[in-house]
Amino acid sequence: MIDQKLYQDTVKSVFNELGDVLGKTYGPFGSHTLLMNGFDTFLTKDGFTVANSLYYYERENEDSLYKYDIEEYLTPPISKEERKTIVVLSNIIRSLIFTICGRLNNAVGDGTTTAVKVTNAVYQEMTKRIDFTKIKTRPSVVLKAFERIKEELIKEIQKESTPLHIEDEDLLIEEIRHIVRISSNDNETITDNVVNAFKAIKHPSIQVIQSEQPETTVEITDGLRIDGALNDKMYEDGSGVAQFTDCNVLMFDLSITVDIYSDFIKPIFQNCSVFGRKLLVLAPKYEEKALMAMKADILRRFNKDHKLDLILGTVRLTSAYEQMLYNDLSILLNTSIITRGHIGKILELLKSTCSVIESIVDFGVNKENYLFFDPIHNGDYPIQYEQRCESVNEEFKEMVKAVEDAQVGFHIGYTGELRVERTIMTFRDLYYNEELYKKILEKAERDYNESRMKYERLGTRDYVNDQLLRRYHTLRMSLATISVGADTTWKRGFLYTQYEDAVHAAESAYYYGYNNGCGVAVLRALKRLMDKELSGLVKDIEEALYYAYRNVYYDLLSSMDDLPSVIGFDTTKPFLFEEEISNIKEEMKQLRLSRLVPEDFVTYVDQILSRLEMEQRNPIVELDPFDVKDAIIDYSIERNQVYDLTESDFSKDIINSTATDIEVIRAVMELISLLLTGNQAILER
Repeated sequence: MIDQKLYQDTVKSVFNELGDVLGKTYGPFGSHTLLMNGFDTFLTKDGFTVANSLYYYERENEDSLYKYDIEEYLTPPISKEERKTIVVLSNIIRSLIFTICGRLNNAVGDGTTTAVKVTNAVYQEMTKRIDFTKIKTRPSVVLKAFERIKEELIKEIQKESTPLHIEDEDLLIEEIRHIVRISSNDNETITDNVVNAFKAIKHPSIQVIQSEQPETTVEITDGLRIDGALNDKMYEDGSGVAQFTDCNVLMFDLSITVDIYSDFIKPIFQNCSVFGRKLLVLAPKYEEKALMAMKADILRRFNKDHKLDLILGTVRLTSAYEQMLYNDLSILLNTSIITRGHIGKILELLKSTCSVIESIVDFGVNKENYLFFDPIHNGDYPIQYEQRCESVNEEFKEMVKAVEDAQVGFHIGYTGELRVERTIMTFRDLYYNEELYKKILEKAERDYNESRMKYERLGTRDYVNDQLLRRYHTLRMSLATISVGADTTWKRGFLYTQYEDAVHAAESAYYYGYNNGCGVAVLRALKRLMDKELSGLVKDIEEALYYAYRNVYYDLLSSMDDLPSVIGFDTTKPFLFEEEISNIKEEMKQLRLSRLVPEDFVTYVDQILSRLEMEQRNPIVELDPFDVKDAIIDYSIERNQVYDLTESDFSKDIINSTATDIEVIRAVMELISLLLTGNQAILER
């Protein structure tokens, strides 16, 4: 049993230590953290990656350099048994923090460091303002007030949001660049790759995969892309790519037998050849005899006409996800997948009638091919329905309807272009039902969003969620794939995470808009809420949040060594009011000459000083210390701009997704509950 004091002390200690470590990575001047795994090393500034790499241990049992040593933070010395208990508890608390930040990171790909720093600052500010020993301000009461404030604050943050300029391509790409640059901690390579992918497809349909190659590549795919391969290299050119145009398609979910080929596929192939089309056959497997017969016919055709009109493709249908993509392909090819039951009816009908009739409506224009079977006509090969239009009578039409009702008719698929590279098939120039496609796309997006929200709440990622995202991107038929490569598996895993975070940030901004960064949008929202409250617990909490965000912004400004804090004030030599005003103005001029602040900001400070001079009637009263960084924060809130430490100027290009600000607030509310509500813990041995 761990009592309340030890529990709360440990929670505070873990938050302080995490805040200290993550704080060193914060902002453009933050340091990279060296992560080590044996002899493998990796440099990163990503807060979530660093937090995920930390855990507590007992020094005598471990010697890895990148793990946190609890002993450095325990004073006075404690027993070995107590230390073991605290180590276990610290790792549990770290895990809870990581779970909450995991939801944040999975949702928007950013904000872990901000959430931890803000939580620490909120707790410090609340302890100044709230006496938790009073019944009216017990932690449970405070947390209920937090919940009420959260909803109002989210609404105010949304008022600060600016939608991406989707209609203006150049402006859209520039906005995405700013979002990704901030999310990737100024990683130029990640920023360029994500932006180039976005620029090519104009939509966040970007999937990130891990590559076995050492380099990271970006590939743009327009069209429907599935996993599949050709059965023979004779189709390929010298670069391992095969390309075809004007293809009919038959799709099977069964093994192709000799009977299926000779009685069904071959007649259709011969008819397609008459009209100058190729026939693509897709199946998970081919029986050896059938494959030999098909390849023999392909070679005979090639030797005679130098054409490869019959294309044999293999697809893998071993999982529900692969079957789902295969079904999607059939809809976009405007065909049906031929199942065992379906082919059984077809072969039975063919053996009894020995005939096939193909109806090709507006052949070559709308590519709508419909195949059905005629138990009346006796012929060796399929004939074209158009050629018999004049002789069709009512009896024939009734027969066609009867065959359709018997479910032995189906559309032959069509693709205007097929490209096969190793194990990837890409279909372009498709003919399909637009309304049906729209419904399927909407459902795919809905399925993904429902899954994403589910795993955001759980704070985890799941392969099902990734598959649903990939399916949605595939159905959009405009996809960018970033294949992340690195020298080692460990490095590749970290880079993969950073690319995913950057893509999530861009996607989040695309759907939810963006706000000015460094918490400026949240500060503006909190200021409006504070103006509505006169006093009480809600006012105290709003002020705690407001000054917590100010402190985090202040810490960020403090990472810039050349930027001073207090100016015009010397603690060793008290100045009179007029002298201090004069000193501040002079030092502001020097800051301007040093290009640490812009001219507009100097003017802003002069206006503040002028108001002070008008309000202060007594020239012998000392002026309160003037802090440049506090003035920068005030300027940011008032002018809705962010101080860019890399340019020493205010900017509207330091932005993040609106959802990032909202998710950080939600994470802070959950994290603060760990600090306020825990009073004991029970650890099982």
